[in-house]
Amino acid sequence: GSDMVASDGSIDPLNFDSAVADLPDSVVVDTRSYFPVIPSAQWRYRKQTDDWMTPPGPNERAVSTVTVGDGENEYIRSTTAFLEIDIDGEQRLVRQVFKETFVLEPPDRNVGPVLKVKAIEIDEFIASDDTFLSTIQRDYLPPYTLMADAWRTGTFSTNTVNDHSLTETLTRAGEDEPRVTQSNITVQVVTSVDPQIILMEGQYREGVRQIDVSDSLLGTKNRTYWVQQGVGIVQWQFQPTNNQVFTLIDASVEE
Repeated sequence: GSDMVASDGSIDPLNFDSAVADLPDSVVVDTRSYFPVIPSAQWRYRKQTDDWMTPPGPNERAVSTVTVGDGENEYIRSTTAFLEIDIDGEQRLVRQVFKETFVLEPPDRNVGPVLKVKAIEIDEFIASDDTFLSTIQRDYLPPYTLMADAWRTGTFSTNTVNDHSLTETLTRAGEDEPRVTQSNITVQVVTSVDPQIILMEGQYREGVRQIDVSDSLLGTKNRTYWVQQGVGIVQWQFQPTNNQVFTLIDASVEE
């Protein structure tokens, strides 16, 4: 992805002209998984529009990569999104970085990988000068299950409700100390039982499963993923991005 890196080291949201980063020849994609984990892969998105033939503004784009975490079976999916947000009555281009720490338990014979969410970090900056706005860090104990079987997403545990301990740390620009809140919350994960067909970026994607997540202090749905077997997250909607939907343009895992 060096073609997307600006001189200051930040990700350039405008340069989607070149092809997505190729995978090394030695990498084998788990085509059975709705969440294939490949540290060298890249997924590129842009803001959904009412008319898919009319692309959004060039700034409203996002890119995701996966890196290996510190713990056993840990992976971090980092998504950098650029979008226009109203700040003090003025539309500003904002860079948001989502770091989702997952625990991916290996498959056991006929049971596919189990995907759990351990932590989420959301950092927000003014894109033009990298001015810091805020950071939210959420840590879950124990990690909650997002996919009970990544090979059969939508078949098992399609509506789970479990209690977890949440520690949320909120740091805002201009505040001397972060605000730390600890609470027991109810995490709900609802996965569509019936596969969906979605038209996005000029093509039909079939067999898509929708996953709605409520894992914040508010107790309301705050994230939605649409996942496709062998590809991963083909569409997503997060509450911090004004609930705007981002759809997949291309990914390293697809030829």
